[in-house]
Amino acid sequence: MTRCRFAEFFRALGEPELGALLICEADFDIAAVGAGEVSLDRAQTLMQGAPSCTFRYKFAPR
Repeated sequence: MTRCRFAEFFRALGEPELGALLICEADFDIAAVGAGEVSLDRAQTLMQGAPSCTFRYKFAPR
């Protein structure tokens, strides 16, 4: 992903670290609710200044 309105919003507020905590880290909480059925891999985020946000949700086969 190369554009994120959340990142733009928190940058405009001057609070990208807060955005990373409130928005980006919540992705891992969402995956954790999957109790082993869902996992998340992300190496970088726009919110933390990277040129793109790399993420991949993986779902266990049914």
